Amino acid sequence: MNINETSLNQVAKIAIEATLEAGDYISSRFGGDLTISSKSGRPGQDLVTDVDKTSQKIIEEIICKRFPNHSILGEEDSDDKKTIAEDWVWAIDPIDGTNNYVNTSQHHAVSVAAMHKGYPMVGVIWVPWANDSGNGLLMHAVKGCGTWINGKRIEIEIDDIKPVRGRLSGLPWLEMGNFKLSKALMSSLGEVRIFGSTAYELFMVANGSMQFSLTGFANTWDFAAGILLVEESGGKVLWTNNTNKFEKFTGWAQPYSNSYDTYKNMREWKGAVLAGSKKLVNYLSKNIKINISS
Repeated sequence: MNINETSLNQVAKIAIEATLEAGDYISSRFGGDLTISSKSGRPGQDLVTDVDKTSQKIIEEIICKRFPNHSILGEEDSDDKKTIAEDWVWAIDPIDGTNNYVNTSQHHAVSVAAMHKGYPMVGVIWVPWANDSGNGLLMHAVKGCGTWINGKRIEIEIDDIKPVRGRLSGLPWLEMGNFKLSKALMSSLGEVRIFGSTAYELFMVANGSMQFSLTGFANTWDFAAGILLVEESGGKVLWTNNTNKFEKFTGWAQPYSNSYDTYKNMREWKGAVLAGSKKLVNYLSKNIKINISS
């Protein structure tokens, strides 16, 4: 994509800084008093807190100070936000798993991705982590440079062709009407878990803590960083968006253009993603049929 290494490293540095700042902030507010509302107006659903909004503001300010000409695609933006999609668009989820956060569950994440013409080039996810000496654990990836935690490159070591019993698997049971699993797959799914945070699940897949994750239907900001983390750790990612089949992930809003419509399409996009080791994803994609209403 004709992006030099120096520029990419500068983007990665800012993405890491912004994610860490947000992670520190939401940690400081965890379990405390929150101002909670519902974006949809349905009690208990689609929750947003003052911490979500402040976390996004922290991230935005750091990015915009260094890259004022980049576009921001944040979960907490207003739905009618009208912005031209520049070549660089940052996808921000200031707290992925807000309902978990409100209920003092540790299964939440901060997700920040820098996309160039619709494809993630830098991805960073912060999660709370029990045995970490700080407030949490940060994983980052740069396109073509691998996935890293605390200066150590990580790679998915799972090489199984089929899911293994006793290993964690991510499946959207509440959305199972959209997916039909073969009998062979149903007989061996592994230990199924739903964490309530797409970014958290993809972090777990890249980290080797989950053997695979089929998650969605979610938004661009839920997936952007996690997709790159999985790919750069040696995994494979397939996605679908009303196609009734899995396809190789190719980036959002393709063919890409610097327009209001491109930004709108990325904001309104919803889909599902299948992520895991290459052999496992190949097997799963042949044993899961998709039935998505148009």
